[in-house]
Amino acid sequence: MSRKAKSETVLTHKMLEKIAVELAALPAKVQKKISNKEAIIALAPHLNFLLNERAFTRDDVVEELAKRGVACTPNTLRIYLKEAENLKAPEKLT
Repeated sequence: MSRKAKSETVLTHKMLEKIAVELAALPAKVQKKISNKEAIIALAPHLNFLLNERAFTRDDVVEELAKRGVACTPNTLRIYLKEAENLKAPEKLT
């Protein structure tokens, strides 16, 4: 049996320019969805500010997060904020 050789497309500069324009016009891909845990860890500095400086309770913070589409319980918030604290780079001893 004989195999047919694949024909290669000959590209011109005009074709490359057209491809470049088309690629530049492509919309961004949908970003990966962020879990509630990832959201809380990312927002940890702001949430801790509310808890420590603005006298919000964990219930208050949970309510505010829920209004913005981030669901959790006060206990889950406590756990995630503790995890965020543990993710910080340890301070150097000098």
